Amino acid sequence: MKFVNAEINIIVHATEDENIIIKSLKDVLSLDTEKIEIINSEGHWGNKILLMKLQVFGTNASDLLKTIFLGLNYFDREAISNTHDFVDDKGYLYLRLDKQKLCKKKIRLGTTDSIRLKFKPVQKFKNVDILDEYRRFFLSIE
Repeated sequence: MKFVNAEINIIVHATEDENIIIKSLKDVLSLDTEKIEIINSEGHWGNKILLMKLQVFGTNASDLLKTIFLGLNYFDREAISNTHDFVDDKGYLYLRLDKQKLCKKKIRLGTTDSIRLKFKPVQKFKNVDILDEYRRFFLSIE
């Protein structure tokens, strides 16, 4: 399966060390962290936060998804492989990784305070079941 890009978004709170998060992105997910965009912002209560954004393109996006999938435990893999909850009507795949676990060198799906990823597949002109495409992609990795 081919991807146009993958977009990674992270909110870093004032109590977190952005350098640890950046190092984890590089070490665990093999991302080129030199291209991270960092925006200083303010939270709802006036607390300082950083907004981090990184995009990877083409085969780098496919490689990132493979790295994530291989790093997940059995239950997280099954969740992604067997449900449409992660894919929207445009065929984009949305994942949330546990930021704290990633900083401990583990890849796990997360729901709160997570690293958000959006994978945009190359659109095909023929009528293709995108869920089947993702299932085949994940099965080819295992």
